[in-house]
Amino acid sequence: MGRPNAVSSMGVSLGTAVGMPLITLLIVHSDWTTSFHALGALNALLGIPLVLSFIRPTTAGNRGSGRKRAQDRDADRQPEDGPIPSGRRPRGSGILLPTLVRALRTPRLGWILLIEIATLAFLWGTASWLPSYLLQERHFSAAQTGWLAALPFTVSLGSGLLGGLFIDRVPQRHLPLVLVVGSVGAGACATLAVAATSATVSATALILAGGFWGLQGPAIPTLVQRHATAGSVGSAYGVVNGVGNLVSAFMPTLMGTAIATDGGHGFAAGLSLLVVTQLITLVSAVVLLLRHRGPHAGPGRPLPSAGPAVRSTGQATSTAG
Repeated sequence: MGRPNAVSSMGVSLGTAVGMPLITLLIVHSDWTTSFHALGALNALLGIPLVLSFIRPTTAGNRGSGRKRAQDRDADRQPEDGPIPSGRRPRGSGILLPTLVRALRTPRLGWILLIEIATLAFLWGTASWLPSYLLQERHFSAAQTGWLAALPFTVSLGSGLLGGLFIDRVPQRHLPLVLVVGSVGAGACATLAVAATSATVSATALILAGGFWGLQGPAIPTLVQRHATAGSVGSAYGVVNGVGNLVSAFMPTLMGTAIATDGGHGFAAGLSLLVVTQLITLVSAVVLLLRHRGPHAGPGRPLPSAGPAVRSTGQATSTAG
């Protein structure tokens, strides 16, 4: 499931890579208000048609395909998932609480949450402050800042695919290794970017940091798929993704506060918080790795490789995302 998860997570990197030069150009030649209006217009023009195309209400015509998907899910159920639900069981809000409880009981959920928070904090912190850092601290031109700020996310497109390939090639118990490698590399490169006296070296280090960050992306949904029970994969990833976005949203504010401590020029303090996020990922990944290998390591749920299991799990993950 590493490569499918890598492909499904490419949207964040691709959107940021395209958006960085566009927003930088709008801010330089206009103002912040124009950039926000442009983003709103793009979301309306692109987002609404996509929603209308892929999310459709249940009708008599597509009810049969829904039954077929339900049969596939029932065929994929594991013994620990309990009996197949009958038509008499409550639906909708009646199963919401039990499903959420099952998701919250996912083994290693706390450590996976920490990794998600740290990973997204690195993303939001970089996306928010990298253009200002390159423009004000490293004195690149506006045109250079636009494409340099996009390069870390462009590189992460390829590194994400490499991470997915790595996940598919190693035993499941070694899955956290990609997080270890990615966090060490991203943290080291971010540290070099702060410490470097050369603007070119600093920018190159930040681009490489983006590549190592992208390497980690496919591991998080794959960890959820491994540990969550078959009937709660989507809910578990919904919890991880929702809480991760909520908490990591404070990262730009924290970085701004750190930068403001030195009269608005303390970019070193702000970027150091990016290193902290990777330390959190590293510690959490090492704990997961040791618990996978330790005497109390659970077997986990085998990751699907073919057949209906792949379709069922993929649907649950895309629903959560």
